[in-house]
Amino acid sequence: MRDIGSIYAQQTKRRLMVGCITALIGIPLVSCCLVLFSKAVFPALDSAVATGNTSNSMLVIIVVVLLVLAGLIGIPLMAVAVITLRRNRAFDVLFCPLGFTGSTYLLTGRCYKGHFAGREVSIFIYRGPTVEVRIKTRIKTSLQVMPKGSLPASTAGMFNRTPLVTNEPALGAYSIYPLDPAWTLKLLSDYQVLEAIQTLMTVGANWVILRRLEIQPGEMALYLNRSRQIIGNMLDLSAAPAWLSALANLAIIAENQADPEVTSQPINITSHQSRQKISRSLIYAIVFIVFVMPMCFIAIGVIAYLFVSL
Repeated sequence: MRDIGSIYAQQTKRRLMVGCITALIGIPLVSCCLVLFSKAVFPALDSAVATGNTSNSMLVIIVVVLLVLAGLIGIPLMAVAVITLRRNRAFDVLFCPLGFTGSTYLLTGRCYKGHFAGREVSIFIYRGPTVEVRIKTRIKTSLQVMPKGSLPASTAGMFNRTPLVTNEPALGAYSIYPLDPAWTLKLLSDYQVLEAIQTLMTVGANWVILRRLEIQPGEMALYLNRSRQIIGNMLDLSAAPAWLSALANLAIIAENQADPEVTSQPINITSHQSRQKISRSLIYAIVFIVFVMPMCFIAIGVIAYLFVSL
């Protein structure tokens, strides 16, 4: 249950920090804008209207407002773009030499696709932070491996799920939930499987709060979710080659076993495609909120000023 406290503390600290940064930067900026409009823009417009030079008044308000708007909107967007580009380049340095092709995922995330040890691999890195390392297999059953005391393991009893009992000391720190217990026990009797599980569950990613290994019909995945880091968004994924090797070795051993008696149908993975569609719609929403709405307010303000002046 310690994961619940870690996640809550991490979220609370992050929200407080975001709120403080927003207040420290946003309040002075808004105050400066109000002072600028009240002390410079509106007096200039009043003077222009009084002299009948309305064309100059329109030019002044358009130029000033556009400059202020460009600063308020452009600087944060530029900062996000620079941080995202820097992070993506760091990930490219790690994954591209392994033969993967990178692409944008969920606006600020990253997706890598390619092959490793002759198997199709997909790696997703997105907000959370969340990392999914997926490798295709021919396995027709499922099982989950997660640390004892973690949030998923602590709540499993609520769904009538009982962990597998093993006599392997190397697995004493983990809760294992198989679909086919007999097949899983035979799999876990191989020392190479134990080494692969230890690598996937312990090597690298010291920042992660929630970690689990999952075998699904048709693929195998390592999940890393939530970070203990509050400042900084550069995830240490230098252990990715070791994870991929462990997943590939585990897949080979599992496929060479006798077919499991308890099987399930492959899961229709549509979550990533649906997330991509949502991210595309978010782009239009962001453009509307960031650009269209301010321009509408500016237009309404100009029209209202002209009516009041008349």
